[in-house]
Amino acid sequence: MRPTTKVFFIIVITFLLNACASQQLSLQQPNEDEQTKRLTSLNTWIIEGKIAFRGPNNNNSGYLTWQQTNDSYAIRVHGPLGQGNREISGNSDYIELSLPEGTVSSDQPEQFLYQQTGWTLPISELRYWVKGLAAPSLGITHIKQDIYITKLSQNGWDISYSNHQLVDSVWLPGKIIISKDLHKVIILAKEWTLTN
Repeated sequence: MRPTTKVFFIIVITFLLNACASQQLSLQQPNEDEQTKRLTSLNTWIIEGKIAFRGPNNNNSGYLTWQQTNDSYAIRVHGPLGQGNREISGNSDYIELSLPEGTVSSDQPEQFLYQQTGWTLPISELRYWVKGLAAPSLGITHIKQDIYITKLSQNGWDISYSNHQLVDSVWLPGKIIISKDLHKVIILAKEWTLTN
């Protein structure tokens, strides 16, 4: 084979390899609108990982299992060997909390959770925020977004996202920090399982 033919074949192969790599990258990286549509349609999932609560009078951390089905959630937080087990379940209008002394419930989720645990959490918005989506019922004060949101501010809360992972063609955050004043929740999502 002549040198010019070899050069031609090398150029063609390089071009084809680059085209394939670009095609694969575009398949894996949806644009902003596609990502938002995929997140909006994502209504059922399981997160396994870790969670930490930081507040002026209350610091806790533990392992997290969060199962979401539409607007209903079941969140389990426990320490090593199951110590300090807490289970929270409900929806945007109702909350049930399992404590060592029994199960208690309320139709005012945020206020009730604070009274029972000392945790300040916007429980109604969490199902949107945790997957990297703005809560539709709240105005957006600030947003930083490329393919996916990396920073978001709503209702006085600041949410930051990092360590995104591609799960079933949607980018989901691996680290979520939700903070307001002296309250902070850190979620490390080690594994997302999408069930819808």
